[in-house]
Amino acid sequence: MSMGILFTSKEIEPTLRKKTIIYNRLWSLKELFISIMLLIG
Repeated sequence: MSMGILFTSKEIEPTLRKKTIIYNRLWSLKELFISIMLLIG
């Protein structure tokens, strides 16, 4: 039982890390867009 949980956590971890990286990139793009809008507006 515990072995299966360990295996699934090892499988989930890389996808979570990828999602976090993508989310951080999207967030920085959003921040950049907001700052540009503030500069123009």
